[in-house]
Amino acid sequence: MRIFFRVSVLCISLAAGVSNAAEYLVRFKSIGGEQDRFVSQRGGTLTLVSEEGMLFKWTTTNKKAMSARFWNPSVSYIQPNYTIRLFKNPSIEANRPALTRLLQQGKNPFVGSMAGAYPDNPAISAGATQKTGSDPQLKDAWGMGQIGAASAWSRSVQGRDMVVAVTDTGVDYNHEDLVANMWRNTKEIPDNGVDDDKNGYVDDLVGWDFAANDNKPYDLSVDLFSLLFGGGNPGHGTHVAGVIAARYNNALGIAGVAPQAKIMALRFISEQGQGTTESAIKAIDYAVANGAKVINASWGGEKGDEDDSALVEAIERAEKAGVIFVAAAGNGRSNGTSSGGYDNDNDPKPAIPATLSVANIVSVAAIDS
Repeated sequence: MRIFFRVSVLCISLAAGVSNAAEYLVRFKSIGGEQDRFVSQRGGTLTLVSEEGMLFKWTTTNKKAMSARFWNPSVSYIQPNYTIRLFKNPSIEANRPALTRLLQQGKNPFVGSMAGAYPDNPAISAGATQKTGSDPQLKDAWGMGQIGAASAWSRSVQGRDMVVAVTDTGVDYNHEDLVANMWRNTKEIPDNGVDDDKNGYVDDLVGWDFAANDNKPYDLSVDLFSLLFGGGNPGHGTHVAGVIAARYNNALGIAGVAPQAKIMALRFISEQGQGTTESAIKAIDYAVANGAKVINASWGGEKGDEDDSALVEAIERAEKAGVIFVAAAGNGRSNGTSSGGYDNDNDPKPAIPATLSVANIVSVAAIDS
């Protein structure tokens, strides 16, 4: 499966290989003694991925791992723990020569706006008093005008009381245009090192980082060199969160489509652009269990021969809980021509998860000027 993941400039691919040649996702028919027997017979280790889905990660050197379902009646299926990786980004590729020349000249057009300036995992701010006044960059937000967002703002509650989980590269949870709209886990006492709400996550104040397994799902910005050669697109999750719920009429930046919604930050893709099926499923399950009503998945892939069962079942669990799953239909792909053009036709290779047959999926196409 190839994953294309973009609201503006990011594409990623889900390689047919696995994150680790010895990592598999195993769905059991029940949870109990079956797991102990499985390990005693087949070796390796099992770690829980989803209790609701009876899904475990199996780390093993067993060369016949994928045939396990045929010789173990307690297993429903086994699939690789697929790795998510970035593939070529058309915007970066088109501008790579010019950007490389700037670097060679010792120039960085993003200094001050992309970080070397920011440390990773800053303390989570409690928020700041918001000013009032027109958002100075809203006039430049072409998409908001295109979809008639302002008309909706005047006739709706603007997403009030709606929690949107952003499954992505993380979110700059202290960003001046987002900090007032971050979801806050009120059942958790900040920074006391205790899982106060007994949800399995300690001090998860604004969400969770499933890539680094910590309570700070921070979207680490990088300098131009790292952006060009690091393989990822850090900053994308913050961009997505801003499109969804940047604060309206606070005299800062822009405004999101639902500027009173709350953003739950769920990071499962690192700044190097890597994630796994396991971590995506954990993010989806967390969102459902902790009150999100919408899951944003600005990532997706071209259907190949891989087994999508584990991901499908996670989205189905969200459906049963009444959660909407918003998936990117794609922004084009390399058509393999010498001109390096892009083809937006989704028919030859359907987009996953956007075209999965699950009733709660809303597939969103890309438009531009």
